Amino acid sequence: MDTILVGERVSGVLTLRTTVSVVHPPAGRAVGVAVVPGSVLAEQVQRVVLENVSSMFPVSEIDFSQTRLSPTASWHLETSTDLTASFYGTFRVLINRRDGELSSAVARGARDKRQQALLDELQAGVAGLLVELALHLRDDLADRDEWPPDSVGDVLSRILADAPLSITAPPSPVDLAEFRTQISGAVRRIGKGRVFR
Repeated sequence: MDTILVGERVSGVLTLRTTVSVVHPPAGRAVGVAVVPGSVLAEQVQRVVLENVSSMFPVSEIDFSQTRLSPTASWHLETSTDLTASFYGTFRVLINRRDGELSSAVARGARDKRQQALLDELQAGVAGLLVELALHLRDDLADRDEWPPDSVGDVLSRILADAPLSITAPPSPVDLAEFRTQISGAVRRIGKGRVFR
């Protein structure tokens, strides 16, 4: 079966469910054969990610000096550990208005090398934090085979799958340096931040 999906009407994650089921009862009844209309004989679910997390990440600009956040920090990631919550409704990057260079780079979408470097650093920092959060929640994420599409559990599970790590969080003080190196490598492995040329 072929179909065309209108691009303006789909986004996020597309779930395709193929089901083989009984429509009409067979003429004869045999033992072990499904006969009730609606009986599902086979089912397959395929999920296709149409947009990645970074393309839809909500970003807001505020003055950190008017909040509980450090006024000298450039950015902050609002997070949630509610794995069934909507990722895009609970995760948001806050940009400190006082960091004019970063604010300008985010607003313009990077025009020169310096602005691109600032965006790469921001992207790597956010991705690293997401990897660390996923590691901290690894056991909770493993409780279910599948999370609702675009939920916190779904996004963090995909991040762990894309960046498999042998380390666990939180690290001991002795392992902290190696832990940070592993996170940095995982961020590059999932294609975030500055890439090697």
